[in-house]
Amino acid sequence: MVRLKYAYIIKCNEVIKDEEGHITTLMCEYYPDSRSGSDTSGIKVKGTIHWLSAAHAISAELRMYDRLFSDEDPRDTKSATTESF
Repeated sequence: MVRLKYAYIIKCNEVIKDEEGHITTLMCEYYPDSRSGSDTSGIKVKGTIHWLSAAHAISAELRMYDRLFSDEDPRDTKSATTESF
């Protein structure tokens, strides 16, 4: 099961492939009470899928960083360290 961004949680029940083994269809079901923003299903999923159509997609470079600040909460002035330059 996975959440579709701004939508519902879905579960894939069947994968249909063509003669060459390429996936052509996914047969899925959705959970109507899992709509994003008003989810009452209680289902926990491990991920969210955000998709784009191939016809409208453009190339992009993504840089994923684990942590940008040395402090867990950089807004917390009590834990901030100061340095003289």
